[in-house]
Amino acid sequence: TVDMDIASDGTIWAAVFSVEWGGGGLVQFNPATNDWNYWGYGQTNNNWPSLIGYCEHVAIQDNGDGEYSVWIDGEGWNTMIVYNSSTDLFTLLPQEYVTGEVVSLPGTDCIDAEGNLWALRVTMPGDPFSLDYRQPDGTWITPSQPSSVMSDIWSFKAFGNHEALITGLNSEIFQFNGT
Repeated sequence: TVDMDIASDGTIWAAVFSVEWGGGGLVQFNPATNDWNYWGYGQTNNNWPSLIGYCEHVAIQDNGDGEYSVWIDGEGWNTMIVYNSSTDLFTLLPQEYVTGEVVSLPGTDCIDAEGNLWALRVTMPGDPFSLDYRQPDGTWITPSQPSSVMSDIWSFKAFGNHEALITGLNSEIFQFNGT
């Protein structure tokens, strides 16, 4: 297990990396019912994309209406999956490398205190990705970009009111303070 998050309904979601002795994927545990669910390579339950063999990051964003979305960074770059709690279905996001497409979660802590989801998105094919955040209402915001670190984020932490810390390749630390 490489990342986990807890939804507003109390369910625990975990991204699981594949290893020699076991498959990876996504795991959900419901402590209220003691039920476990697993989605991995070859699975199609709840519209899970069957070719996903492991997951790297998971982030849960409340939608403001009692429902939530589980954002799953699947196998490799540009494999994003979203689970919608109101439909109980997964959607594999487009993988066409077009402007605005979500390609990855930047780390293990991608939801700030305001409930915004931070993600890397395509700006224009061939250009560096943009570190944007999605508000609970679904609106995407592109703040000023720390261009020298965008291509190589080693560690990421969203917190506070639209704030984030980023560690880059050369151990430099950048703080985005909301403006």
